[in-house]
Amino acid sequence: MVDAWLVKVLDPDGVETLVEDLSATDHGSLAEDSRRMAITRRLTDSEQRLDQFKAALAHGADPAVVNTWINEAQADLARAGTDLALLNNEVPTQISRADLTAVLGDMSLLVNRLSAVSAETKAGLYGDLGVRLDYHHDSGGLDAEVNTAEAGAKRGVRGATRYIRTRLEELR
Repeated sequence: MVDAWLVKVLDPDGVETLVEDLSATDHGSLAEDSRRMAITRRLTDSEQRLDQFKAALAHGADPAVVNTWINEAQADLARAGTDLALLNNEVPTQISRADLTAVLGDMSLLVNRLSAVSAETKAGLYGDLGVRLDYHHDSGGLDAEVNTAEAGAKRGVRGATRYIRTRLEELR
């Protein structure tokens, strides 16, 4: 269901229409918050990996291998910390139509490859696409959101925060 929605929303033939729709709304104020959330997720992920690697070491894993993992996680943690410090000194900018078109085009290419990848790879792609799902237990509804900030950050595009939202039950 999520894959079908992503393919529908990020259809390569509909990217220009999507750019038009997303450009009609001002999201400049969301850019900093979105980047901050992405960096915070990276910080949390790095800290969790460090904890896991230390636990593996305590349980008898090969110290040379675990040391390599710990060094990588510490480097990721340091990069995320630097990114957060830089963000605190930046002023978000608006994204140009050309940059938004490029970001959405990249996202579209990823989405069109979802059916050909493993579940593990798919989970990573969902993260790269900024996919967020909110299940509403009381109604059984599922809200889905794609945030362009992750893809924009990978392209070095500032202010690339746009949200594509829907209720997935509408697609049935």
